[in-house]
Order: sequence, then structure tokens, then C-alpha cells
Amino acid sequence: MKKFIQSAGVTALAFAPALVFARSLADAINSFGDLIGILTPIIVAIALLAFFWGLAMYVLNFSGEDKDKKKGRDMMVYGILVLFVMVSVWGLVNLLQQQFLGTGTVDNELGTSEIPRVITPNSAP
Repeated sequence: MKKFIQSAGVTALAFAPALVFARSLADAINSFGDLIGILTPIIVAIALLAFFWGLAMYVLNFSGEDKDKKKGRDMMVYGILVLFVMVSVWGLVNLLQQQFLGTGTVDNELGTSEIPRVITPNSAP
């Protein structure tokens, strides 16, 4: 637990300049969202690799010992849990960006985050 608190403190200090130089809360949230957007595919790939490694350990158990099968099963469970948590965080950050800031990674067919509208000749913009 002590190492976790130390690493969390170091991480917070590493990202402190981004918060200091942010012009507004929206910039800070966007910076956090960008960071999550970069790290999530990397962590998802590692979790998927861990899941398949656990699957291989479980299926290709040549020693026949239950201890080795348990290690493989545990690794598969942890891989699935990490996948679920990371994809959920990714979706939550995108949802918050879209709802509160009007930005996000999901775009409509026009390639913008704005709501499409039809401008008729009789209506003023």
C-alpha cells in the first residue's frame, strides 16, 4: 500500500504542470481525456495479451498439476477484469467529454461533433 501511495504521488506530480498551464477546467479535463485516450489502447492490448497467456497456461498444462491450471485461470480472470475496467473508463471519459464539454472522439457523419442542421433559404443563420 505504501508503494501504491508513493507511485500515485509521483504520478500526480508528473501531471501537475499540465494542470497548472491549463487555461480552464475544460482544458484540464481534455488533457486528462487525451491521456486516457492514449493509455487505454496500450493497457487493453496488455490485458488481452495477459488473457491469452493465461488461456495458453490453462489449456497447454503439460504438467497436469492443478496449481498451474489455477495460475492460468487466475490470469484469465484478471485479464478480463482489466479489459472491462479500462473500456468502461474509456467510455466514461468520452461520455463526460461529449456531455459537458461538447467534445469527444465520437463524430457524426459530417466529421464534426456538432449537431447536423439544415439551412433553408428562408431561415437566418
